[in-house]
Amino acid sequence: MGCRPRRRLRSRPAGPPRSPRRRCRNPVPRRWIHPDGPSVGRSAGRPDGIRPCRRPPVPGSAVPSSMCGAIEALTRALAVELAPIRVNAVMPGVVRSPLWNFPDDLREQFYADSAAATPLRRIAEADDIARAFVFLIGQPHATAAVLTLDGGAVLA
Repeated sequence: MGCRPRRRLRSRPAGPPRSPRRRCRNPVPRRWIHPDGPSVGRSAGRPDGIRPCRRPPVPGSAVPSSMCGAIEALTRALAVELAPIRVNAVMPGVVRSPLWNFPDDLREQFYADSAAATPLRRIAEADDIARAFVFLIGQPHATAAVLTLDGGAVLA
């Protein structure tokens, strides 16, 4: 009974590793991208849901806050790296959505508390956020923009 050596599985394609710059520079072949085509990403809000990423962090939100800051920095860096392709991001606050994983009564209380903490005194609907994406896609001169839609929570 002989032991056969295990075959090593390749976790990446053969050849030299690609640098992060090259990965961002050529994520898809250039022939597939129209230079006037938009690119819009979404930066999530912080876990407390009320304050966007630009506010000082609250205890327990170091990782999500740093991720939000990284998405904003990446948006600006990719706008330079991928020029003339436009790269923008939308940073919403609390959005009325079934994605909030609370029981219905707690979710409605969360929405009410969040609305009370913003100058607009209301929670964004999904259509409000979709309009921001449509605006950035249709605006040919916008690049490296991070559009904050939080009902004024950044001021509160």
